[in-house]
Amino acid sequence: MGLLKVLKERKKYLSKFEPEYLKEFFNEMYDFYESNEDQFVNIGLLNETQAKFRYNPNRHSIDVAFECSRPNRVHKKFPIAIDWIINLFYIPVNFIFARFKRTYKDSDIKFYTHAGFTLAWLACVDYFENTINCMLQEHPDVTDIRIYGWSYGGAMAQFAYEFAKYKYEMKQKRSTVTAMTIGAPRIFFNMYLMFWRIKDWLRFIPRFDRLIMFANNNDIVTKMPLKILGFSHVVPCYKVGDKFNIFKVFNPMKYHLNTTYKQIINDELDDRIFEKQYVC
Repeated sequence: MGLLKVLKERKKYLSKFEPEYLKEFFNEMYDFYESNEDQFVNIGLLNETQAKFRYNPNRHSIDVAFECSRPNRVHKKFPIAIDWIINLFYIPVNFIFARFKRTYKDSDIKFYTHAGFTLAWLACVDYFENTINCMLQEHPDVTDIRIYGWSYGGAMAQFAYEFAKYKYEMKQKRSTVTAMTIGAPRIFFNMYLMFWRIKDWLRFIPRFDRLIMFANNNDIVTKMPLKILGFSHVVPCYKVGDKFNIFKVFNPMKYHLNTTYKQIINDELDDRIFEKQYVC
């Protein structure tokens, strides 16, 4: 597959997701994220990353959700919000941490990513893998792994998605992996492909064919780190909400809020369902 074909498919991939499927997936995972029935646990770097796992018997799926940067739902073990420091540590990982070019030890592709998020993910990956392995052994009927994250959790969800896609769908061929993020930052460093080997890029992009990302047009978090620094989203985002307004962008307490995303995503998908059914 040539580079131009990959980039063309990258732009088209969103069209294969039906709005009904997206709405159902989003609301199920949003409710799981917000539910008090399944509790978040602190994992990773100084136990500052939070995640929750469940087996969903109705879907025969393993559901995973990653928490955003905010006061922890469970006891903090460190007095400083380490996840906020991670957010700001956006030096490209390939410049300073040569041994971290791969985001997990047996990855077969070099990744060029946000240093802070990469370090946070590396601290979580063993816990994530061990938990998924135990759940797969306990529930052999699992057919899907579904991953969800908001904000900082959306960054972790992207790493977790690629890991699960490679380990369980591509290598073991046992579970379809899908991930959805809302308000996620940019975590991939490409600098217009200057630092990528083309063969790695060609193998890398197809791994994200079931990563679904929603970005509010006025959510500043989804625009960080800036493109001028060489960062980008690995797949195009579904753009939702009002048109971009420079004054609205600096109000993340409204436009980055998960409840805001819930409303505008459902409104957007309802419109698409209506158009599909009633517009010739």
